[in-house]
Amino acid sequence: MEIGDSPLSSSDAVLSLTAQLSGEWSAADGSAGGCLNYPGSWPHNPQYFLTFHPPSMAAGKRTVEIALTQADTATTLHGIGFYVMNSDGTGRRLVNAAQDLLIGKSAFGQRQTVSEKFELDAPGLGPYIIVPCTFHPDKHAHFTLTAKLLLSSSDSDSDSGGDSGKPVCGISLDPHTAPHRCWQQQRLQGAWKGEAAGGCKNNVSFYENPQYLLVVDSVTSVNLHLQASTPDSVDALGIYVFNPAEPKSDNAKLVSAATEELLKRTPGFSNPEEETLPLTLQAGSYVIVPCTFAPQQHSAFKLTVYSDKPVKSFSELGEIQGAATVSGSWGAGGKLAGCLNSSTWRNNTQYWLQVRGDSQTDAKITIQLRQTSDTNHSIGCYVFRPTEPKKPQHLYRVDRRTDLIGRVPFVESKEVVGTVSLRPSPDSGYILVPCAFDAEDRGDFTMTLFPQPSSTTTSCVLNVEPVPSGVRSDTVESSWGLVSSGGCMNALTWPLNPQFALNPDRSGAITVVLRQPPSNSKSYNNVGFYVLRHSVPRKEAVWRIRPDEVHAKGRFRKDKEVSVSFDVDGGASYTILPCPFYNGITGPFSLDVYSNDISTSTALTPLLRPDTHHISLGSYWSQETAGGCISDKNPNWIQNPQISLAITRRCRLYIVLVQEPTTTLKMKSTEWDAIGFYITKGDENGFAMVGDRDLIAQAQFEKSKDVGVEVTLEPAAHPYIIMPCTFDAGIENTFHLHIFGDENDIRNNIALKGSNLSLLYDVEPTSPSTTPASELEPEPKHIQEAPQSSELPITPDPISEPIVVEPIIVEPIVIEPIVEPIVVEPVVVIAKTVEPTVPTVVPIPVPVPIPELPKAIQCPCCSGVFDPLTLTIIKAPPTPSPVVAQQQQQPPPPVSIETPTPTPTPTAAPEAPPAFFSVSLRPTPPPPKVAMATTKGTTTSTTKTTGNFLRDITMGV
Repeated sequence: MEIGDSPLSSSDAVLSLTAQLSGEWSAADGSAGGCLNYPGSWPHNPQYFLTFHPPSMAAGKRTVEIALTQADTATTLHGIGFYVMNSDGTGRRLVNAAQDLLIGKSAFGQRQTVSEKFELDAPGLGPYIIVPCTFHPDKHAHFTLTAKLLLSSSDSDSDSGGDSGKPVCGISLDPHTAPHRCWQQQRLQGAWKGEAAGGCKNNVSFYENPQYLLVVDSVTSVNLHLQASTPDSVDALGIYVFNPAEPKSDNAKLVSAATEELLKRTPGFSNPEEETLPLTLQAGSYVIVPCTFAPQQHSAFKLTVYSDKPVKSFSELGEIQGAATVSGSWGAGGKLAGCLNSSTWRNNTQYWLQVRGDSQTDAKITIQLRQTSDTNHSIGCYVFRPTEPKKPQHLYRVDRRTDLIGRVPFVESKEVVGTVSLRPSPDSGYILVPCAFDAEDRGDFTMTLFPQPSSTTTSCVLNVEPVPSGVRSDTVESSWGLVSSGGCMNALTWPLNPQFALNPDRSGAITVVLRQPPSNSKSYNNVGFYVLRHSVPRKEAVWRIRPDEVHAKGRFRKDKEVSVSFDVDGGASYTILPCPFYNGITGPFSLDVYSNDISTSTALTPLLRPDTHHISLGSYWSQETAGGCISDKNPNWIQNPQISLAITRRCRLYIVLVQEPTTTLKMKSTEWDAIGFYITKGDENGFAMVGDRDLIAQAQFEKSKDVGVEVTLEPAAHPYIIMPCTFDAGIENTFHLHIFGDENDIRNNIALKGSNLSLLYDVEPTSPSTTPASELEPEPKHIQEAPQSSELPITPDPISEPIVVEPIIVEPIVIEPIVEPIVVEPVVVIAKTVEPTVPTVVPIPVPVPIPELPKAIQCPCCSGVFDPLTLTIIKAPPTPSPVVAQQQQQPPPPVSIETPTPTPTPTAAPEAPPAFFSVSLRPTPPPPKVAMATTKGTTTSTTKTTGNFLRDITMGV
């Protein structure tokens, strides 16, 4: 429309209704904001609200012609125009240049009048907003705004039966100065300069930006408007609004955005001049952080709060009082460190924290960990309650379930922040361990602790100082193998475990840590260890103990680490015995010893390996060799394996028989086969003698995995016989026989021989699998915020989930007291004929057989001839006389196994042959299909019973 044309036109077919208001643009009051090219000042232009009447009018499109005329008093015409906008739903003037609300605009022209027609929905969802303005800001002029509704004949009352032909709808214009159209305003001025120019949340300095506290009493609609004073010196603007977890009772800034809930933020950083953030707030306190995208962007700014009702307060927050800061580094001196996933976490610098205050309730402490070097590792922090909270000592052992009371989750960021609740105390404290996630990470850091005052904690003083690092005294690497996996002291085979001597030269406190990798099943074995105290130093492994020698114990559990701290006495000797809970469990392990006293020597010395104080043999019972226990009702007992034991000097031995689980046996005490063994004298042919004075000792039959007996043996003319057997005949299984003793009793003293025997030895353990994720720290998350030119949804900062440690059931450990057995002195039988050959003794572990037996032997009792190795009859014995036969038919006198009685005085009649010679003798059978290797898997060790399964059974003499 050209200047001079009629601003409003009509025709005979159209009725009209006009609304008109006058206004002014003035630089003095800021109402000359200019066009949308100036988004920072545009909202300050006059705004008028166009409303259709009545609200009940028929819905549909209506044509409105709007004209803007500037006064002709100006010497020069300004370029003018106007915008038609949708309402933002509040019914109040717009506070930002919201392009998404724009319906249309007129063409800007340096004319007296500009006009445009618009098709608007009537009655609409709310008032339409007309914003008249000059093209450039700060232009002073008066103007007139006219709106004319163009009605068709169908919009008159004559079409509804009326006679007047008056219009039934119309429009009105409300000025922006109407009370119900205005916002309540609160405005503060600030500046980004120096450290206070922190940038967005990508930067660790974000919390140093100016912060403002806004408090509202009820539900309030708010528009936050941020405007930079010098847009050319900043990159882009943004606003963050946080909802504190608790109402702020102080005037202190937030320590970090990570500690509070991010309520809302501007969708992106794109405008260097202004940003507006609309939101609806519930009653409460809110912290507003205006910022630039990058740090060190310096400018003054204005922050305005537009609200539909008065706010309670709007003020700037100050710096936090009582903060404590320390500095440190990771990987100092080339040492590995890392989180609790790595055993080297103990190399991290640890800090002693004391919280002093007058409150009897917990104080909230915010921990801020920041990387100061040019690194971006995944970092976090642990908070431990030490065992001795009144003494700042370096921690070497921790229990996550009881000692870990707080943590800052690991995040790949320059800064991480977390909050913990700690009880103030004047004489106790806590241990803080800031660390990187990976053990190889290096870098410098600062850790700042901020007290967070609340309604229950009015004052709090923090004292933080490094803990003097202790000395890592020694580390040994070892493993549990096929033989050296003896299990805990519930099992009789516990002496098989590796043992280490600890001989401190002075008294002090030490910590022992047992570490293991996960097993092949991606879980940890149930492991622990014992600490035994001796009055004099030992050079040999322990195979018998008293209950009072157990000085400390690393409790058994399924974890990668088991540890215990205890006091040692200078000059005393200690044995550390690491073991799995069940015997037969193999795998590598390491022992670490730590001390906070540099002068306390805690070097670990491996004691002599098990093969110097014990011998381990393997064999089996087959259908042919599982003869059962000795009984006059069981002639097959002679078929049991017989192991000859020759000694050259008096010795004290502890002999243990262990049966291996089969596919039909479950690892429960009630489902084991009853096993036991006899130790008897041997004759000149290497066979067990079963007279009433020939039984030296017996391991009672028990339904258990292992049975044992301690015995003292004297050198004898013939080797002793060890006969392992099951209680019932015909039970096939593999067994191990372990003989323990002092080194002098084992080395160069014992010779063993027997059929189908194998010397057991350790093999290299299978390489462990990777550490299971369930036991590890969760992988850290990465956070990064990028500048945006368009709207994007906000993504909350990811925070790694805490570790969930499954509860571990600690198996009970029953240590059976060692009872001194009754030693039955063996009776030496002098042979009437040729003196037997004494076997040549060769040092163990290679067993040396007894000299070869003759190929045929005549039985002195029945005159039969048989092969002593295969028990095959070469010549049947002659038929006995009636007297002898009658004597054979008489039952032999019963002799108790438990307490052998003296042999009766023989009569003049011929002596009857022993009952076991009446059985049919068979050749040595082939080996059964039973694996000799120790079965791997979880077993259940049980406390031994004392029942005697043979108390009602006698044997022939």
